[in-house]
Amino acid sequence: MRNHFAHKYSARSFDEQPAREWCSSLRQPSLMEQATSKVLPTAMAQQAREYVQLVTASSRQKYEMTVFGLFGSLLRRLNVVPRIETSMWFSDDSDRELTPS
Repeated sequence: MRNHFAHKYSARSFDEQPAREWCSSLRQPSLMEQATSKVLPTAMAQQAREYVQLVTASSRQKYEMTVFGLFGSLLRRLNVVPRIETSMWFSDDSDRELTPS
């Protein structure tokens, strides 16, 4: 999707093909709709589903919702991913060769 808009100067809208088709295949909005009934009381779940449908009505909104959902998912995993020591990949001295200790 990003490359489509970055490299095709004729791409102007999420409502044009192939972007519209790509956005219609995104699963995040429907997953959010389904999740409402699992975590909310029935009356609230219906309101939440209607809200999700409202804020994902356009192709662009579906894309944005998917990006926000993926970003949130990545943020929740930040403390789960093991990290290598900073000295392995960063140095204030641009002339210092970075090698494993």
